[in-house]
Amino acid sequence: MTIAAVDREGQHPWYSEMCSAIIATSWSSGSGDHIHTTDVAWNGVNRCTASHGGTSAAAPLAAGVVALGLSIRPELTWRDVQHIAVRSAVKFNPEDPDWQQTQAGRHFNHKYGYGLIDAYQFVEETKRHKLVNPQAWYESPNVTLPATETLITEAGTESTFTVTEDHLRNANLAALEHVTVRVWITHQRRGDVNVELISPHGTKSALARSRRYDDATTGFPGWSFMTLKHWDESPVGEWKLRVFDPAHPNKVGNLYAWSMSLWGAAIDAGKAKAWNFPEDSVEFHETLAAAPETTVIKLPPSYTASAQLKKPTDHLPLD
Repeated sequence: MTIAAVDREGQHPWYSEMCSAIIATSWSSGSGDHIHTTDVAWNGVNRCTASHGGTSAAAPLAAGVVALGLSIRPELTWRDVQHIAVRSAVKFNPEDPDWQQTQAGRHFNHKYGYGLIDAYQFVEETKRHKLVNPQAWYESPNVTLPATETLITEAGTESTFTVTEDHLRNANLAALEHVTVRVWITHQRRGDVNVELISPHGTKSALARSRRYDDATTGFPGWSFMTLKHWDESPVGEWKLRVFDPAHPNKVGNLYAWSMSLWGAAIDAGKAKAWNFPEDSVEFHETLAAAPETTVIKLPPSYTASAQLKKPTDHLPLD
């Protein structure tokens, strides 16, 4: 889960990057203050902190809220947790111009995702949540374009792909959650390139924005982007990819190809299958180092063991 930050005034802090993959927002530093721990002792030797901040504070706070949900529903999968986060997030700062209502009836903001994660709302939604079917997906073919027709200008270049009911039925895909887009783009200055995905219902995801300090000349050679903005939308219809350069139209670049993958819940749970990383991916060749079987902690002689409660996640793999 990608968590953004909001400061004590409910404003978007400078360090929290806008992104279409943000699911929700949590509290952190900004507007002249930071996150304070409850046990700060200003003159004590065991003082904690009054200056924690950044997304380093926002993400752990959200993780704590998720832990509350798992404590009462340990059977939740990572996708169930995200469904709960989407439905329970609270919209705030409504004057921000980036809020857009999606076809599913929810509001999304590239600064805040679906809104502020709220512990009470999250737990209440957890209680009534129905477990989702296993994951299914549809992968489009690569859409390849002639270089002469895809010059990236200030006005932009566009390409479309149409998703049909048959595509979804054959993929066993019932409901949309995540959308990933892979692009092959060349450009003399990568930081100038903007990439947008527009759904059949007009919902617009900003996959890449201008980046001031990105002077790379390597473009996007098969880079993947993700958006959560189309959660629960119907994916049937024409999807549009738009690539443009609003900063330096004299810098040359082309959109050569792109593909799209739709991820969500399976129509038939009995036909669901595991997804494997493609052989050309970095992840396919990675191996995880074996974790140590035991960890020995030396305790002081005066230590008295307390009762050990069973973890609610004991039944999960590798826990």
